[in-house]
Amino acid sequence: AREQLDAEPVRGGVYPVILNPTLAGVFVHEAFGHLSESDFVYENEEAQKMMRMGREFGPKILNIADSGVEKPGDLPGSHAYDDEGVPMRRTQLVKD
Repeated sequence: AREQLDAEPVRGGVYPVILNPTLAGVFVHEAFGHLSESDFVYENEEAQKMMRMGREFGPKILNIADSGVEKPGDLPGSHAYDDEGVPMRRTQLVKD
């Protein structure tokens, strides 16, 4: 980090990026996962407007799924059961 203190600032823009799969999962979780939690939407009127079914959310190419069933316990956020004791399943959060 010290070596980058004098680095030139990056210009704003659209850039291709390569992300580590685990870090990509954390990023997507923070950006979309918390927004999709039912208690957050239920308690937040603005979130209800933003997170309604059928609303365009990002570019057409964007697809995000919550799949806590992938290797339960081996990956961050993976579990055999959710907080209510329901078996985990794949849930599409953002599609097309």
